[in-house]
Amino acid sequence: MGMFAQQNLIPARMETTSSALAIRLSLSVNGIDEQRFRIVAEKIRMLVNVETVTIVD
Repeated sequence: MGMFAQQNLIPARMETTSSALAIRLSLSVNGIDEQRFRIVAEKIRMLVNVETVTIVD
């Protein structure tokens, strides 16, 4: 959440699901432009064991 706070963004919705092998985190952020999304996505990708970061319109 700190990565979003650094960009002055507040997720509108957050959902998590977990299994024995993984945790999936889905966030909905309203009003994020592509440049700010890329900054946050790159920071998330640098975290240990993050497999994918995608944007869904």
